Parts: sequence; structure tokens; C-alpha cells
Amino acid sequence: PAGKSAIVDINSAIAKNLTIASTGSLTINANQSLTVTDLITNNNPSNKILPVVGGIQKYYFSVESDGNLIQTNNVTNVGDVSVKRVINLT
Repeated sequence: PAGKSAIVDINSAIAKNLTIASTGSLTINANQSLTVTDLITNNNPSNKILPVVGGIQKYYFSVESDGNLIQTNNVTNVGDVSVKRVINLT
């Protein structure tokens, strides 16, 4: 629903279409996946940064390091997504 936040925190979630309302947010956590068959729409302007909570920057639509966003069909999406990747250099 509009104005609500969602977190993908199960091994695998599936959706036909995905819409993030201008007042909503979605986070796909590490080791979790979301498969979207068709259109992904982020109605939040420029995927701006949410207020910092506990020193952690969050975006309205983000895929955390080791999280997976899979899109089945090749369609033109609307809006932005933030994808984070943590690497260890040794």
C-alpha cells in the first residue's frame, strides 16, 4: 500500500509487476531475492535517500550486497534503484 515500506527477507519472492509508491520503499536484503516478471516502477523522485537511521544510509528502492533482483522479461522500467556491493580486498 502507498506510504508503506516492504523488505524482502525470505529466500525467494515473486511478482508479476512491481510498483513502489512515491511515499513507499522497498529493500531486498542480503541472501534474499525478488523475481519480477514484467514492469518495475519506482515512483519515488530520484530514489532519494531516506533519513539516516543508526548511521546507515537507506534508499527508497535498494538491493543490499548479496541480494538479488531478477527481471524475467526485457521491458523498459521506470525510476531508479540503488544497488550496494561490499567487497573485501586482501
